[in-house]
Amino acid sequence: MITVIALAFSSTIVAIQQASSKFSPRVIRNFMRDKGNQITFGSYVATFVYALLILRQVRDEQNGSGGFVPALSVTVALVLALTCVGLLIYFREHFLTHRFPSQRWASTRLGERSRSGRPACWAARATTMVAV
Repeated sequence: MITVIALAFSSTIVAIQQASSKFSPRVIRNFMRDKGNQITFGSYVATFVYALLILRQVRDEQNGSGGFVPALSVTVALVLALTCVGLLIYFREHFLTHRFPSQRWASTRLGERSRSGRPACWAARATTMVAV
């Protein structure tokens, strides 16, 4: 699980670094401040720590005493792991659709004209600049 999130976040950070060199250094800061990214990363770390703590409680048969597996805790860990898979899907979709300003500009067609007679991509660009 830690390997999956490490690969996801490292590939995302590489894309963010390239975008920050192309657009603005604020892209990295905005990525780190985004609540969805913080919740995803925090959930992965919390699930990993919880699973390690539960793993300490699992006992095998030693010296005639019976083994112990905390069934409820293992079930909770499994539910948390499945939740993390869903958060990973959300993270990738959120990053790919909401992080790059070029996608907002690409949605306007170059051949279209706005009401003022200027190309539509100029109007989208000005609107995007004001919103930032």
